[in-house]
Amino acid sequence: DIECLDNIQQEVKDRFGKIPQEFFNFLEILRIKQILKPLGASKADFQENRFIVEWPEQTTKLNPVELVTWIEKHKDQARLIPQSKLELRLSSNESIDIGLKKIAALSEGLTRNLTEN
Repeated sequence: DIECLDNIQQEVKDRFGKIPQEFFNFLEILRIKQILKPLGASKADFQENRFIVEWPEQTTKLNPVELVTWIEKHKDQARLIPQSKLELRLSSNESIDIGLKKIAALSEGLTRNLTEN
């Protein structure tokens, strides 16, 4: 869970001192995957300037109407792509660490929106 990731981060910092940015990015990707877990995502990957979330084709955890409504509200950052996938995009001029924080915030909003209804 997310608390466990925070503990790992603190333990690594305590043992080794300054942590490379790549390690923080890795932990942020794991956090995003944890945030999306209640939505039943089968896969979530970071690829260049985008984060791809995939669901099984027969998922029952998502309300398609609510998902499409959420995407419409975030159409500059999110879109559906073929084979049951959601693409969350980063701005091309953003650093990866800032972009991943924005993806985490988007993922929290998506999860909150789709699990409240």
